[in-house]
Amino acid sequence: MSIKRVIALALVVLCFSRIYATPIIDSLEMELAKAGNGKELELLWNLHSVTYSTLPTKALMYLDQLQKQAEQLDNEYWEARCFFGKAAILIDQKLYGEAIRLSFKSASMFRELGKNQETADNLYNIGKMYSAAHEWDNSLFYYTEALQLYTKEGSSKFLPYTYLAIGRCQVKKGAYDKGYDAYIKAIEIFENRHDVAMLNWSYNLLGILMFEKGDYQRAKEYYNKSVSFDGLKNIDRKRAMAINNIGEVLLAENQLKEARHYLNQALSLKRTLNDKPLILSTEITLSKLYEKEHLYDSIISKLKPSIESIVSNGYDENLLEALTIITTAYQNTDDAYKKAHVNDIIRFSQMKDEQIAYLKDLKENLEILNNKFIIELSVEQYTAEEQLAQAIGKVNLAWTVFAITFLLLSLGGTILYLKYKKLNAIKNEKTEVIDEIQRIGNEGVNYIKNSKVSKALDKLSNSVNSSGNQEPSGDSASPKQT
Repeated sequence: MSIKRVIALALVVLCFSRIYATPIIDSLEMELAKAGNGKELELLWNLHSVTYSTLPTKALMYLDQLQKQAEQLDNEYWEARCFFGKAAILIDQKLYGEAIRLSFKSASMFRELGKNQETADNLYNIGKMYSAAHEWDNSLFYYTEALQLYTKEGSSKFLPYTYLAIGRCQVKKGAYDKGYDAYIKAIEIFENRHDVAMLNWSYNLLGILMFEKGDYQRAKEYYNKSVSFDGLKNIDRKRAMAINNIGEVLLAENQLKEARHYLNQALSLKRTLNDKPLILSTEITLSKLYEKEHLYDSIISKLKPSIESIVSNGYDENLLEALTIITTAYQNTDDAYKKAHVNDIIRFSQMKDEQIAYLKDLKENLEILNNKFIIELSVEQYTAEEQLAQAIGKVNLAWTVFAITFLLLSLGGTILYLKYKKLNAIKNEKTEVIDEIQRIGNEGVNYIKNSKVSKALDKLSNSVNSSGNQEPSGDSASPKQT
């Protein structure tokens, strides 16, 4: 298929996608005109979603309207969602500067609102920007935070993508076993979903892992496996990537002839697809082959048009690598060549410096915002706060129980004390009565002893004692006869 036919086909597909989207956009805009009571917020979001891929400028326009409406209604949820949407569009365009600020702001707002899913989506994007800056430790931190929130929320949809991102960070850090484990977890989920497109991508990543580990045989096996699935769409694009990667393995093995064959085959496929970023990536690998052969003029002639075809308004990792290679190639040419191409040397050097400045700015912005939000957005911090709140709740409950128990014990003690005091008072009263009776009794006895009755009783007692001492006569006395 010729390049002209591919371009024509792409234009037809793009036109059809826009024609298909137009009735949906018109319908949503009609609904928006009649909407009220906050319903316009969701309609504006839906309009952004419809135009996100094909009309990003228009999608940003809808998000601007959404932000204005959300601010007027004091709706923090939709305001935060608007920031997330804007950041996603900017990330796709590699305009990371503003995307960083919006992502951190959105994540912080969703965190305050207790929206784990939306917070995790932003953390994932933040991790993605750290990966672009090759800040693997920080990237791994935010991906892991996102994974914890997705797991906590029971959201399985984004888990495998997060596993892939975590795996890539581990591989870049040289932790190949951890990276492999993360990739396998993602593959298991994609297999259950029968998602052949993501299986293709996952096995590509496994191939890269083995390549960086130095296991070139397994790398080639995984690259071949990546295009072995039935039902793959855009198979030419995926096959081109696999062939390119196999060529890179052969280059690492110093099999230059075989590597050149595979890389030229990949380049041919990519040119039929007219995918400029993909073309640039293969040209970069071919340039590394030419470096081994000291063919610096070939590097310049092949790489120059691919670099010039890329339009970039921000940091582009592949573009920076290509510019580094071509400026080095110019340095290795003779003085006559340099003099003849001085304008190109200056231009590409300036482009390289510009990319380095973009990268430096990206790293600085990430560092500033990371220092500001890292504690606030940490899931461990969030979990610790929850645990602390629970602990405080338990302590408060314990204090409440203790206070109630203390009050009950105090009340019981007071009652017992009063009861004891009352009983003691009764006892003392009874003792006083008994003592009083004894006192009165003693006084009565003393009175009787000292009275006339007492003296009469003494006389009578003496008289009886006297008569009792005489002898009796005859029989004993008998009862009186009548």
